[in-house]
Amino acid sequence: MMHRRHTMMMLGAGALIQPLDALAQQVKTSRRVACLMAGSSASSGALSDAFRRGLRDLGWVEGSDLILDIRYANGDSRLYDGLAAELLAFKPDLVFAPATQPALAVRRISPDVPIVIATSIDPVGSGLVESWAHPGRHTTGLSTIGAELGAKRLQLLRDCVPKLMRVAVLSDPTPGFSPDVLETVLNAGRRLLIGMSVVNASNELEIAPAFRTIERDRPDGVFVLEGALFLRHRQSIVARAAAIRVPTIYPDGQYVDDGGLMSYGADYVDQCRRAATYADKILRGAKPNDLPVEQPRKFELIVNMNTALAQGMKFPPSILVRADRVIQ
Repeated sequence: MMHRRHTMMMLGAGALIQPLDALAQQVKTSRRVACLMAGSSASSGALSDAFRRGLRDLGWVEGSDLILDIRYANGDSRLYDGLAAELLAFKPDLVFAPATQPALAVRRISPDVPIVIATSIDPVGSGLVESWAHPGRHTTGLSTIGAELGAKRLQLLRDCVPKLMRVAVLSDPTPGFSPDVLETVLNAGRRLLIGMSVVNASNELEIAPAFRTIERDRPDGVFVLEGALFLRHRQSIVARAAAIRVPTIYPDGQYVDDGGLMSYGADYVDQCRRAATYADKILRGAKPNDLPVEQPRKFELIVNMNTALAQGMKFPPSILVRADRVIQ
């Protein structure tokens, strides 16, 4: 009788233990993703949110099977290495570093951690990847093909200012950007018989003197290159361009939302949302070296009618018809 009772107790205990074992097997191990953003939470927050939203749409639940660690460099390239080291101390499964310089900082500290990019202007020229089809170096993602778009932006500025003869290019000479991007714009100017001059600003304090130089030279237009520094201080740049009343074209729609004249480029928010598909594949076992780098699918031409009116100019009908968004 005692033997039978003992057997029944063991069977009952087994029945209780088995579901607990099965439950334990179902518990998911959280994956850790680090995000190193070039700008501030204000200028880059929409990008990190798009990446987060993309992961959520792919089934990842933050706080359950996913932990996101995000740091913002506030447009200060001197912070990249320190922030990268801070994030890598958490031993992430991968790092989302959309722009070139943050990604290079991660690479310097940990060459083997998978890196996903989204807004790199020239990933091959900057050394982030070996080629578009076979990226290597544990890095993959998307590029904005900024060099190619630069020539297109200059042509759009020419379309809006038919007598465009001289253009000032606002450039950040900080190492980490491929010189091919600036050179492509300068070459496009030569083809269009436009005189091009380069005005540098590598930190916030150099932006005002740069625009004083532009005002003194009185070009027919201003061309602002990509860069976290410029994006972070875009309101100051837009205000200074408006003050000297020189038609200016920008690489990102956020400038136009803040009063800039016009912009043309890849949709950065869409790029970061799509970058989540790369992170998803890597977290599920794919090798970044096997995932080709993609080009943008969505480009936006955005114009600001109020700014044009304040500068005493009109957008030609050909521009308004092509515009993806017109700010009235």
